[in-house]
Order: sequence, then structure tokens, then C-alpha cells
Amino acid sequence: MTAKSWLLPGLVLLALIAAGAGVFGQSPPMGQQVPNMPRVWDAGRDSWVVLAGGPKGAMLGYTRLFETTVTTVHAGYQANESFGGVNAGFTLGLPLAAKRFFAAIGVGPGFLAGAFEDADRIKGRFALDADLQVLFRLSPMMDIGLYTVVATDFRKAYPCFCVCVTVGRS
Repeated sequence: MTAKSWLLPGLVLLALIAAGAGVFGQSPPMGQQVPNMPRVWDAGRDSWVVLAGGPKGAMLGYTRLFETTVTTVHAGYQANESFGGVNAGFTLGLPLAAKRFFAAIGVGPGFLAGAFEDADRIKGRFALDADLQVLFRLSPMMDIGLYTVVATDFRKAYPCFCVCVTVGRS
């Protein structure tokens, strides 16, 4: 066959390949559509473990990112001028940025147990915790950044600033 005899079938084949899904795709759905069943548990978009440490303490936390909220469960040891002991809490917050840099701030209930400067013995107190996470993505499963928890028992604030490594964010 000559080049002219291959030209027309070749152009038709090229047009069919280019049209692809438009020509050979499925027709749009017709009739009544059945909505998806609601989920009892929202799996969230991402979750990760936070390992944080600094000169005034160490923290371990688990964070879960949903569409519009961030939840964090944390526990750790704090040692500063006015408090030395364990801080544990749960915070619910908002993601401020979620790409290569991630930032989130949250607030929630907490518990402080340890030696306070205004108490003679070791005590436990309920607290209001606020946390801030500022992370920089190193790889799809690992971040590095700053993790800060400030607990207050409505008498005084007890901050803990830590450098952190997170494992699990995708």
C-alpha cells in the first residue's frame, strides 16, 4: 500500500483515539439516584504521631485531621519554674494551613499532676489546654516542626515549647 492509502484510515483511527471517552464512555446515570449511606465514623484525611522534646519538657501526641477540624490527644512531662509534672489533655481545633507547611491551633480540657509552686505537696488540677502545631513536611510520612502546649488552671499558665518530629502524615 502507498502512503496515500494509509492516510485516511490513519486519520480516522487518530480521531477515534482522541475522542476516546467522549465517544465510547458510559451514558450519564438516569432515574433516581440513591445517596451513599452516612458513615458512623469519619476516617479523616490524615493522622500522625507527634514526638516532641525541649529543654522544659517532652510530649507525645496523636493528631487526626478531618475536613475542617483537628483533634489531638497529648501527654507529657513539663518542668518549669512554676510547675513540674505530667500534663495530659485533648484539644479540638482548626487547621490553619495544610500543604507543605501545616499549622493548627486547638483548645480543650486537660489535667495537670505534679508539684506546683503554690502547693506544698504533689497535686492534681483540671486545666484548659491550648496547643499549636507548626510542621514542615520532609517526606510523605515525616514532618519536623514546633509543638507547643500551654495549660492553665485559671491561676497561672504553664507553657511547654518543644521541637517535634511527626510520623504518619500522608
